[in-house]
Amino acid sequence: MKDHIPARCPYCHGKARYYFGIRSSIYNHCLECDLIYRVNAQGSDVKVRKYYEESYYDQYTTDQEGGHRQCLNSHILDLIETRKRTGRILDVGMGLGFFLNDAQKRGWQIYGIEPSKKSSEMAMELLGKKVFTGTLKEYKENGNFDVITFINALDHSVEPWREIEYARSQMKPQGLIYLRFPNGLIHTLIYRLALKFKMTNLISKYLVFHEYCITVKYIKKILKDFGFEGIEIANSRPSGGDPHKLFQNEFYTRSIKKIMYAINSIVYILSIKKIILGVSIEIIAFKK
Repeated sequence: MKDHIPARCPYCHGKARYYFGIRSSIYNHCLECDLIYRVNAQGSDVKVRKYYEESYYDQYTTDQEGGHRQCLNSHILDLIETRKRTGRILDVGMGLGFFLNDAQKRGWQIYGIEPSKKSSEMAMELLGKKVFTGTLKEYKENGNFDVITFINALDHSVEPWREIEYARSQMKPQGLIYLRFPNGLIHTLIYRLALKFKMTNLISKYLVFHEYCITVKYIKKILKDFGFEGIEIANSRPSGGDPHKLFQNEFYTRSIKKIMYAINSIVYILSIKKIILGVSIEIIAFKK
């Protein structure tokens, strides 16, 4: 099987090698730009789009319901507002719209993009007409946004680098982009160790693999390539609750998340902001 895997990175066209396989998916790792990508992800635009339009809502909306992300939403807005007070904000992959609802309460002019038809309909009920059903590529308005956010969305896209390019074209000069996604280095490292010790059945349900496993090195590269500066990367605060029922109850989940976040934060500070071990990372950058 490995002999038939493409050996060139879809982004930089550098040399890539087989990295790991999970279920029916195979992932390669670019040795030059550090992108970890699912083989044939770039050729499955129609399939991926259909999945998010028709199936994503039924499988994953529990992560957004029940207030599980309330503290995370507040943290993200607090972080943004230390750089931008208020203005026009666009959330790409907005889900049910709870983040934008919180932003609107703080005085932001809100706009959202969501490919899932059911999620988009629910968001419209909450927010009104400031919701576009589709993708950022299809969004034709001249947004002139102060802030664009991708919260757990970028690694789902077929070409994440294009999402960054499209976002930049919709931003004001010195506009702010906020990104949050699973730490590709950590998730793939844990899985590869689990493969070595034959523990994948035990550990795989705690790990996240979408179209891409985005690393710190790669996100820095594409942000710089597409004209962003002032890049700040840190461990992301965890969301609350346990919507996927991985542990016995939510108290254990909250305790484990708080302990892990505290440990990762200490390592981050002691390493002078160079070592990022969190399972999720967050990035802020500004359009040149």
